[in-house]
Amino acid sequence: MKSTENYKNFDFEIEQIEHINSLQNKEIEIHGLHNFDSRINKQGTKLFLESNTRYDESDLDGKLSFTLNDKNFIIDKIHLKSTSVSASVDSPYKSVSTYEIRKVIEKDFNKKSTFKLFYRVDIEEIKSFIYEFETIRYCDEKKIYAYDCLRISIDNIVFDIVQCKGKTVGYYLIECHSEMDFNEFLKVCFSIKLALGFMTKKFLGDEEYVFDNSGKLYYSNSIRPSCKGLYKPIDTHPKSFKDLDNNKRQEIYNKLNNFSLENLSAFVSKIHHNSDFSMAILVILEVSDSRSLLIIPSVFTVVIETLSKCFDTNSELIKIPINDKEISSKIINELNDVIDSNSHLLDEKSVLKLKRRLKEINRPINNKRLTNNEKLTRPFEDLNIKLSLHDIEIIETRNDFLHGDISIKRKEFENDEEINDYLLYVSAKLYTLLSKLIFKSIGYEGYIYNNSKYLEKYINIETDEDYYEFI
Repeated sequence: MKSTENYKNFDFEIEQIEHINSLQNKEIEIHGLHNFDSRINKQGTKLFLESNTRYDESDLDGKLSFTLNDKNFIIDKIHLKSTSVSASVDSPYKSVSTYEIRKVIEKDFNKKSTFKLFYRVDIEEIKSFIYEFETIRYCDEKKIYAYDCLRISIDNIVFDIVQCKGKTVGYYLIECHSEMDFNEFLKVCFSIKLALGFMTKKFLGDEEYVFDNSGKLYYSNSIRPSCKGLYKPIDTHPKSFKDLDNNKRQEIYNKLNNFSLENLSAFVSKIHHNSDFSMAILVILEVSDSRSLLIIPSVFTVVIETLSKCFDTNSELIKIPINDKEISSKIINELNDVIDSNSHLLDEKSVLKLKRRLKEINRPINNKRLTNNEKLTRPFEDLNIKLSLHDIEIIETRNDFLHGDISIKRKEFENDEEINDYLLYVSAKLYTLLSKLIFKSIGYEGYIYNNSKYLEKYINIETDEDYYEFI
């Protein structure tokens, strides 16, 4: 935890947010339409306008405005949801149109400013950052908060990421410390959300509230929905290893390190400036949210292939695996001896084919003509990440999924439960490999949580891997 002077007060913004969320059948005046009954309602993450007049929807965006609590707002994006008609002998004909308001901007909202962006969440979703990140302190009038604020720098602009609790709900917020363009601020915030989502399993979405430096509001629910991941790359909570004895648990805990704010800055920056990298993180989160054990592992292998475009660190077109001719000859001769020692188990044609292949073992590799499996393992090679034979076998399950073998070789399993356990293990293993790629590419040095280790007992395998692996 870093110590710094960091006073914050969000009372004004939270009061405005909660007022919007309390709107129920609130009568408002649409500017220029004084004789019509119009009301506004907040339902969950949606904002609705009900009116007894029918607007021309194609001419609405940015044209309708209204006053609420002495503040003037412009409806920037609106969509007709339904129209209902009622009539009876005792009451006149009545038509009510319901519109879904997607964006609202307070008049004179400053598009060049410092900004604070808020996401409203269930209070149970507010967890301390203590087990994932290095943090900084912040304080308000009541207390000091030691583990609820992150500070990063993106393109020389400082951003604070804060979580706080209200009376009944929680809030995540992102604020910039320097003036910047509003649209660029939203883009950086999206990159921050992707990074946080990957680290904490929670991608923030559904609706957002942004305040400029004068307290004026921009509201939108026209954004990606929130989603929840399956795995975390870093977790230093000592109770995360329930199946270990206390001594082993303490041994692991003592060597773990949190994700530094410098690492987080680098992670967000790479997401922000590299569209392939950004898309890869988004796909990981969204496919994890699907909870489909058939879809997740196949998509994870595609993501590895996508990331290979981001980590093209080796520009060498033709590469010889073993440059030293003596070492190359030694390896080929020793492999020949292995084949000879087992030749009694093989027929003559098989022995001959194997020995012919040995002659090609050190043939030059053209990086423009890699096989699919070579494309998947190459980014690990470029980033000097060691792969075990077991790792490569898991990566090559890509062929099972992408070449039509979605039955997952049923004959190898006795029932669907065993298939699901296997797919869960493969998904967790691929996620761990993805975490290594992603974090090694930003310069992280430390331990990655091996999400697949505790699942080994469910599929009756035992590897020499640890619960945490150093990169």
